[in-house]
Amino acid sequence: MSNFQAIYQFHFHNVGQGLFYTGQIEDFLFVYDCGSRSLTSVVRAIDRWFSMYSSSKSTIDVLVISHLDNDHVSGLDYLLGRMSAKLVIMPYVSHFERMLLALRATRVPDWYVSFIKDPVDYLLGTQKIARIILVLPAGEEYEREGLAGPFRENDFANEHWEFRDELWRVLEPMLEEEKEETRQRWRTHLSGGKLRFRTHHGRVVPVAEWEFRFFVQKVEDSCLQKFRDCLHNLCNASELQEILRCKSKRNRVRKCYKYIIGTNNRLNATSLVLYHGPLNRARSITVECSNNIVFSYYPLRYCNAPEHCPGCLATLLSTLGAGQLLMGDLDLTKNYNDFSNHMRSELQSTALCLLPHHGSENSWEPTLMNDASKCHLWVASAGINNKRNRHPSPLVIHDILKNGNAFFWVNELTGLSLVYC
Repeated sequence: MSNFQAIYQFHFHNVGQGLFYTGQIEDFLFVYDCGSRSLTSVVRAIDRWFSMYSSSKSTIDVLVISHLDNDHVSGLDYLLGRMSAKLVIMPYVSHFERMLLALRATRVPDWYVSFIKDPVDYLLGTQKIARIILVLPAGEEYEREGLAGPFRENDFANEHWEFRDELWRVLEPMLEEEKEETRQRWRTHLSGGKLRFRTHHGRVVPVAEWEFRFFVQKVEDSCLQKFRDCLHNLCNASELQEILRCKSKRNRVRKCYKYIIGTNNRLNATSLVLYHGPLNRARSITVECSNNIVFSYYPLRYCNAPEHCPGCLATLLSTLGAGQLLMGDLDLTKNYNDFSNHMRSELQSTALCLLPHHGSENSWEPTLMNDASKCHLWVASAGINNKRNRHPSPLVIHDILKNGNAFFWVNELTGLSLVYC
């Protein structure tokens, strides 16, 4: 990366199959996911990023975790060894879904097992995280009962959080799947002002003239119910950590997982989408590839030859929005209308979109290009040697280019940086 002296800069780091995204808005630092199938790649990226700020700032203001798959969080342990975070924002993921996610992972370290078992207690137990917000889907009933209101503009501020004991009766049914000790730990964290719930409504304005908005898509209840039933039949829903460490139990539970995938074709995990962008959308943006090729694309209109940047398959960039839409592992084929209605205004202001699930065709909905009509730069963060998953999908790339948009592949070799002026 070149030495841009700018106060609005954002980086898709070259970590391969995974995602590590960082942003600086004035002196506000945030991270969206930190993981890769290649631990070496994400460690190197963390070291490079840390070296940029270690002399001036060693605290992340907000760490957003889109979902709990290992390739999106594998670098957390190393990141928190180097930096602390004032606030973590992540979706609430139920006990049984966490078990499903754990079964998909292979050869995971001990810390990841602890993280999946109880993400809240693991993160707070590192002593590097001050507070956590768990985000729920629409959840009008939670707002009505007072458990989880919408996001407020000052939610990233270091204000005192209070939890009224009478709200526990509202929360307890939602946590009934959790182990008793997990429920008690969470109650302690809630009472101590270290944990709170929010629905995905509302917005946050952490610095002047910049907004954050969220959307949660949760896993289908029918999938989880099938998994519960199958699990109870096989092994009486044993302790998660015991199942993960016992090969015979793990193999038996994998049968449940394969059954669910077989009947559902694929599992769309609970995932947290982040939109962020300037409230004043008249911004110019500079894009920089990690091979030091730099080109400005707003408000100018021109076409760059693809050979100028090996990760860029096509560039035809015209009038843009100014926001960025980071989609985690959102499955756009499921409940697309819920997502598009929730993010209607933000879609019309989006300049760049991170494709869901590394550019998988199974998560793609072409209608998004019509709804985000000012978005002309589409990014996939995926590994080069990805024959099994075929990420990013040639079909998705074709759809993007056919509409006259630009596609950029962030991989092990090439990253992407944006600077707002």
